[in-house]
Amino acid sequence: NVFNIIIFLKIGLKDSISVCFFAISGADLICVMFLISAECSLLLSKFTFQLWRVEGDTLSLLIMFYYGPVYDISQGITTFLAVQKCWCVASPFRFKKTFTKTRTAFAVAGICMVSVLLCVPIFASQGLQEAFDPVRNTTVFKLTTSRNRAQIMSARSTTSLVTTTTCQATVSACLVILASSLRASSKFRNATSHLCVETASFESTKTNGNAIPKETLKTHEIQRNSFSSDGRTINSPNESMASGRNRKISITRPRKNIHRKELCAIKSTTMVSVIFVVCTMPKLLFFSTILCEPGFSLFGRYENTYLTASTIRYTFEACSVSCNVFVYLGFNRRFRSSFEELLGRKVPN
Repeated sequence: NVFNIIIFLKIGLKDSISVCFFAISGADLICVMFLISAECSLLLSKFTFQLWRVEGDTLSLLIMFYYGPVYDISQGITTFLAVQKCWCVASPFRFKKTFTKTRTAFAVAGICMVSVLLCVPIFASQGLQEAFDPVRNTTVFKLTTSRNRAQIMSARSTTSLVTTTTCQATVSACLVILASSLRASSKFRNATSHLCVETASFESTKTNGNAIPKETLKTHEIQRNSFSSDGRTINSPNESMASGRNRKISITRPRKNIHRKELCAIKSTTMVSVIFVVCTMPKLLFFSTILCEPGFSLFGRYENTYLTASTIRYTFEACSVSCNVFVYLGFNRRFRSSFEELLGRKVPN
């Protein structure tokens, strides 16, 4: 994620897509830092009790409470990115006017604010208080909670379930629209390219003075009067002959390059979205179980199962916030070249 941030800043945040990728990398970096800090607090507290005035379990729990809204930010920006790319493919002519850099920056800021505000009740209902620990024979800080803590945690589980389900449903719908729109666009591009090649070949044969059958002449006159390389309607024979000689050039390299660029961008967004959907599924099941079974909690009847499920959930989420660099290396040429330049060596495919 550090590499991602450096490289995106080096490339430049020139469009809304790059702004989203940069914001995701920043949120993912903070998520990883919280996860590492929580694990380190647990490990260190088992070997250096005298250095800690806060219990390791308590400190780890506090850190994970702050981890939650940051992961929600990453989740929201990923969903916004999928919607962006879906809009780009489904309505390309309105995309740049709708999703500008400024609007994207405001959207990212809005996602951050909403994610933090949803967790404010949790932060307000907990705190650290000094208490004497007879086992250690010293004063330590322990976690204290308000009386309505259970209701607040239940509300938090509900909001997490709703937001996660909404994000997953939105991303899944965007993936379906992306796939169908890309398939339709590819078919249309191939059909028009084939038609333009035939028309250009026909104009070349006609210019060289070769004999052309009347049926072929009639068919190509209709095609020639209906299409041009830029999608206009051509009615003048002179105009069609002039455009026909240049039409073959306009449909080879430029169209393939545009198609390849679009395909790579869509693939990168699709892979990031798929990673998000797969790695967020344990979180969805986790909060669903909390709402269905009251004993599934930290100090409830199924505490061990809760801790095991938490470990599985956070492992998947750690993979989710750490794997995007491989997607960028695989589908973003500018990112790959900048990464190799920063690393000082070639990266194998």
